[in-house]
Amino acid sequence: MEIDAVVGVLDDDLYQNGYFFDKNFKVGTSVSEFTRTSYYFGAPLADFQSTTDKFNDQVKKVEDFQVSLADGLCDKYDLKQTWALDSKYKGKEATVKTNSGEVKVFWFSNQVMMAEFNDIVTVDFSWAFFCIISVWVYMAFHTQSLMLASFGMFEIVIAFPVTYFFYEVVCRIIFFQSVHILAIFVILGIGADDVFVFVDAFKQSMVELGPDSSPREQLRYAVSRASQAIFATSLTTAGAFLATATSTIMPIASFGFFATWLILLLFCINAALMPPVLVVWSRNFAHLPCCVCHTSCLNNVCKCCKPKQSALDAPKSDDTSLDHLRKSERFFYTTFSDYIVYSKAKYGIIAFFSVLLILGIVFTVQLEPPEEQDDWFSSDHFLQKFISYSDDEFQESVEDPVSEVGLVWGLKVDQEDRGTLYYDTSFSLSERASQESLIETCRLLKTAECSASKCGNGMLARYGEVKCFMEGFGAWLATFNEILPLSPPQHFTDRLFSYSNSEEAKFNYTNMVGFVLDPECSGPDCVTDEQGRMFGLKFARMMANSTFEDPLPFKNTDPIYDEWEKFVKTRNEASPEALNKAFQVSYTWNSADTQRALVAIVMSGMGITFALAFVVLIVATGNLVLALISIVTIAGIVLTVLGVGAKLIMGWSLDVTESISAVILIGLSVDYCVHLAHAYKESPSSKRGDRMRDALTTMGISVTAGAVTTFLAGAFLFGAVLPFFNKFGFIVVFTVISSYCWSMFFFTAACAAIGPEDEFGDVMPMLKWVYAKLSDKAAK
Repeated sequence: MEIDAVVGVLDDDLYQNGYFFDKNFKVGTSVSEFTRTSYYFGAPLADFQSTTDKFNDQVKKVEDFQVSLADGLCDKYDLKQTWALDSKYKGKEATVKTNSGEVKVFWFSNQVMMAEFNDIVTVDFSWAFFCIISVWVYMAFHTQSLMLASFGMFEIVIAFPVTYFFYEVVCRIIFFQSVHILAIFVILGIGADDVFVFVDAFKQSMVELGPDSSPREQLRYAVSRASQAIFATSLTTAGAFLATATSTIMPIASFGFFATWLILLLFCINAALMPPVLVVWSRNFAHLPCCVCHTSCLNNVCKCCKPKQSALDAPKSDDTSLDHLRKSERFFYTTFSDYIVYSKAKYGIIAFFSVLLILGIVFTVQLEPPEEQDDWFSSDHFLQKFISYSDDEFQESVEDPVSEVGLVWGLKVDQEDRGTLYYDTSFSLSERASQESLIETCRLLKTAECSASKCGNGMLARYGEVKCFMEGFGAWLATFNEILPLSPPQHFTDRLFSYSNSEEAKFNYTNMVGFVLDPECSGPDCVTDEQGRMFGLKFARMMANSTFEDPLPFKNTDPIYDEWEKFVKTRNEASPEALNKAFQVSYTWNSADTQRALVAIVMSGMGITFALAFVVLIVATGNLVLALISIVTIAGIVLTVLGVGAKLIMGWSLDVTESISAVILIGLSVDYCVHLAHAYKESPSSKRGDRMRDALTTMGISVTAGAVTTFLAGAFLFGAVLPFFNKFGFIVVFTVISSYCWSMFFFTAACAAIGPEDEFGDVMPMLKWVYAKLSDKAAK
């Protein structure tokens, strides 16, 4: 058969042709479960003069053609969206019926993948609309007022464009990516929580101040209590995000800065707008029939919806005095407090969460960068299947993607000023010694050995695959009966300039010969073109296909980097002064640095957040014991999410998604605990049990409502197509659950068991004592 003859030719060299055969293919057979082919685009395209003629326009035409072709194939094989928020490629397969059965067909290109990715991102961000609606519905349910819920949602939504104005116009930061939009899923829960604290404080003020209190007094009480509580949580949350602004990774640093100001400006908007809104609602709408402005009309009962009052000074044993409490307040005052605050169960709860803390530590320290790159799409996505099959099911071949490493001469790197290009003035390639050195470097790199464990075949370059422009230049010179090295120097520069402008050099050695326009250039490394413009040979570069794939964990990348550094150092020592300042570059080294930075920002973010939260809690509560219990609680939340949730349950590594999520996790983990700590301190009671019960009664309802809204904001992301959003949704949801449980159970139990009583642990008496001692010492 004809196919047998074709395969017989191809299997003579499987390294060159293994691209077409699966990993189980055996020489001498014509059986391969998988096969593939590639289509290459020529250049220049029709209506263009050369490959460089309107280069971007040519690239755009090719990219558009690829996307159009893929869309046509989707139509041919009936790949369509199941519904509006889905992808036409998700869960789909294209099949062709043959005499031997069905054959699955896949297609792929980087441009098709990017177009699909951008389309999915747009679709996935549409879930934000459902998040907003669900949070608004719950806000209306909790506040029992459509008016308060609508104004509360207005505050949350308006905070985003206000922050964007401050971020770009005032701070002049133009870097804004899709990662910044993730803040909307965070701000929904935090903003709703701020609204709940204000509304609940206002409703509770009516009994706290007595029936004869005026609306002005009630508002003053509510603003004072709520603003202090919200300021404490906003400051700690903003501080957590600000910690990430120190990252060396621009997207994370800019996101941290943006989120910091989003939290702070939301607090300012809430503190400025909510008091007058509450006054308008109280005076004009609170006593109207519920169907006008309240959600109680959904129960088909039209009656006045005057807010129920609450009191904290009712005796615990007298249930009849609690009728004025809302059901949730009554639950926290009685049932919840009886079973946790006033029973021995609190010691069991402390023991359970202590074990959970240890478990979180054990698995958190096991988090490390991934062994392989995260998938762009879910495993049932059409394009992801193509990627997986290509990576796992085919023979090793010359077409396999590996990391490229480049050697560069003529440029200098200033670590303090990376945005400015500096040239090495001592660089020169026109002398014979420099030409010979560069040719020798090409030759040695092809056979250079590598002792690092992740270097394939024990070599730096894969099977001598080094792209060296001096070889192409030498072959070009041979057509003119010339050979390298050339002399005199000016003749070499003239000939190299001519070669660098040839189509062959532009295609095979793009940007490897660095002739730069320089009107002030002088010497043998300068040349004038036909238009009389002066160019100088400023840099040179060669590229090599390495023997490893990106990404690798930086612990595996570092030994490979050291091997390349050793080679470069050896060549620099053996080269003339004009060529002895070479350095090596690779995107893989950037990837390794990124991994290190991701780990560093998680660790530093935790450290800065804990330190800032401790200071804020001391200032907000004025009590050292409360601050320490709160810090343990926050640490428990973070370690539970990272160790138990991300590592133990999901089996994740510390990649970009997890690191960004960890940044947000730290910001989300402080709110509920800080609310309860502040309410504990504000309690009029002196005994720890009574103070904790008061804190639960006043703040438990707000904390619960805030947890529900944040949960809703994250839960909808499970419907997204991209795994990134699914992971982010899991982190948000698991963080809310962990934060709520640690705050409502561990923090409550710990304060009920060892919380401060009377003035024990208060900072002010300590400061007064220290001041008195210092004054006495000074007086003596």
